[in-house]
Amino acid sequence: MEKWINLKINLKQQSSVLSKVHYFHEEEVKKNREYLQIIVETLIFTAVQNIPQRNNAEERAHVDKISDTNRGNFLELLHLRCRDIPWLSFKLEQSLKKHTLWLSPDIQNEIIDIAAGLVRQTLCENITNAEIFSLIVDETTDVSNDEQLSICFRYAMQGEVQESFIGFYNPKNTEGKTLFILIKSVLQDLGLNIKSMVGQCYDGAANMSGVQKGVAARMQEIVPEAVYVHCYAHRLNLALQDTLEANIVLRNALGVVQSLHHFFHSPKREAILKSFANNDKFGKYLKLKSFCATRWTCRLEAVKSVHCQILRILLALKQCSNEKDSKTSVDALGLFVAVCDFQFLLGLEVLKFIFSFTNPLATYLQGKEIDIGTAQKTALGTIATIKDHRNMENLIFGMMFAKHSKVFKCVVNKAQVLLCIANQNPQKGCRLCVVKVQKL
Repeated sequence: MEKWINLKINLKQQSSVLSKVHYFHEEEVKKNREYLQIIVETLIFTAVQNIPQRNNAEERAHVDKISDTNRGNFLELLHLRCRDIPWLSFKLEQSLKKHTLWLSPDIQNEIIDIAAGLVRQTLCENITNAEIFSLIVDETTDVSNDEQLSICFRYAMQGEVQESFIGFYNPKNTEGKTLFILIKSVLQDLGLNIKSMVGQCYDGAANMSGVQKGVAARMQEIVPEAVYVHCYAHRLNLALQDTLEANIVLRNALGVVQSLHHFFHSPKREAILKSFANNDKFGKYLKLKSFCATRWTCRLEAVKSVHCQILRILLALKQCSNEKDSKTSVDALGLFVAVCDFQFLLGLEVLKFIFSFTNPLATYLQGKEIDIGTAQKTALGTIATIKDHRNMENLIFGMMFAKHSKVFKCVVNKAQVLLCIANQNPQKGCRLCVVKVQKL
């Protein structure tokens, strides 16, 4: 009778053994989900910020405690969150005892892959809803010397043009047939209808643009409506490259600019260059820029960084020429002579002149908001501007030549002064040097 009464009471209070087990199970599931949510949020944060998750020395045993070693961004950020979430430290300790931390590299990679899949699924749904799309493909070699094929899609969503990067893929080789099969399989895996493609954009390499065996030709056999477009930004870069290679003055000027960057890339030599940064006579200090093989917009910045501080570079080169290291001394003297050359100074000015017109077009052609109408107007406007200046070549070149004749004389005179000062023996017959030395 007593047992019967207790059973009725437990049923009324819903406190039977089964209900209690069910209740504690739900609480455990809830806590595990909250714990997993914190892990996922922390991983997603590192991915969005584009920072590495792990480090060489990973101690996952006591994440809630301070460590002398750097455990990587993910674990350190998780340790930081223990300060704001009181129960997280206890959960980490309990999970450690049960061997269910869920912090191993394999689990981290799995979570990131799942998140990437969800993002990719959303992008594919947007592309499918757009009904038509264009394909943008390019290939490059990464730091481990492996070929990487990047695939992007361009489509319209709610009246706005969108460009979505889908991923990097590692092809077996760079033959047109191999790349075509890979691209086709990617489209099938993403669930996209290849018949919805209306455009394809690649570079001008034979494996991509070949009339018979290129990717574009193979794609048009399946989808004739997929118009092939050779990337206009790439075409502009090729046009500039051919133009500059055909002119020995401009080609050599670019070579000297790149050599200056390589020479001052050393921390010691760059420190010498920076030591003259406080002198207002030489203008604002600019770090020497390097060229990029494919992005010609970088070359304008490289030319500007030399053009604006010729005298500072000359002073640094002269100081480097006095170094005990024979290679440094010889390289510095060679560059000193090259910078003082009239053809280099003229070529530098012409390069700045040309790039100042082509750089806005190159920047626009690489933007996400590009459209065919504005791109055509910008290109035609750039061509018209260059033609107008070319038609006035006598006036333009005459002004440029006269300006740089003065600049050349000024640079040579100051270079001569630098040589005299460096030798601590101004030439007795050189009145100009004596006057310049007094002014300096």
